Amino acid sequence: MRRVRLLRFILAAGGAVLAPLCALGHGSEFLVAKLKLQAGAPVQLEVTADFGQNPLLADEAAARAALLKSVQIRQKGHFRPLDEKSVVWREGGKWEDAAPPAILPVGEDSGVHALITARWEWPWVEDTLVLQVPKGSLHDVLLWMPSKDGSTPKWMMLLGGDVTREIPVPRESRLLALVPATGSGIIAAMSLSFYHYLHLIGLILVFVGFGGLFSKESFRSAMKWHGIGLVISLVSGFGMLAKMGIMGSMPWWVWVKIALWLVLGGLPVLAKRRVIAPGVVVLLAVIIGAVLAFLGYTYKTGFSLGA
Repeated sequence: MRRVRLLRFILAAGGAVLAPLCALGHGSEFLVAKLKLQAGAPVQLEVTADFGQNPLLADEAAARAALLKSVQIRQKGHFRPLDEKSVVWREGGKWEDAAPPAILPVGEDSGVHALITARWEWPWVEDTLVLQVPKGSLHDVLLWMPSKDGSTPKWMMLLGGDVTREIPVPRESRLLALVPATGSGIIAAMSLSFYHYLHLIGLILVFVGFGGLFSKESFRSAMKWHGIGLVISLVSGFGMLAKMGIMGSMPWWVWVKIALWLVLGGLPVLAKRRVIAPGVVVLLAVIIGAVLAFLGYTYKTGFSLGA
């Protein structure tokens, strides 16, 4: 514990350059957060604790509780905790995968370790990312980012109440990279909110089309609106993915939504051919719409949106 206090003193005194020397061999005494930022991919954050060597963590339960409250993210001017429901836990592993080389435990800390990692992944629509260790936290966090060219990784020690600088987030995605070549610069200029509202309008038109299943006279007209709604929802959906920076590596819930979108497009055909009764088709469409909404509003962010 005296070494931890010494490390805090050196960092507080501005000796960040010396931090690796005194931190070497004592990576178990603080939490280690690995931040990955890649173009066209969601933000990834892995926070690891060693409850076998960390004197502040009595057991695995204490380690899990500490990891869930290890860092906060700034959103709309306020720091909010990461969502506990979207965390993925991993037990075991090696320090080599969790910490930069200069912080690997050696000597007296090279004994038996009990590692547990909390992993979050979420799309991010802003140009920068700011993290904070909650005020009053007893658990210091070493935040680092793996290098792409094999150079020394960047890292910093965060104590309770410390806030990172604004960390640039790569914004390129496969769709946006094609915008200048296709002459569709207006696509890149539209905001995420614009695509969101357009997406909702498209879905409304889709369900207007389902209403025409109960009328033979207006069936063709209704199917036109249904088709227009499908096109609008598809285009606006990919527009949102591009704005969120996840076109290059779409998560699983996006593929599920695409599959359900195809089902919505084919349901009227089943009703027209009397394979399924129109009432059943409308009921299935409502259920699919609810699932689409759940996926869109639950999995598009990996952190709590509450106050």
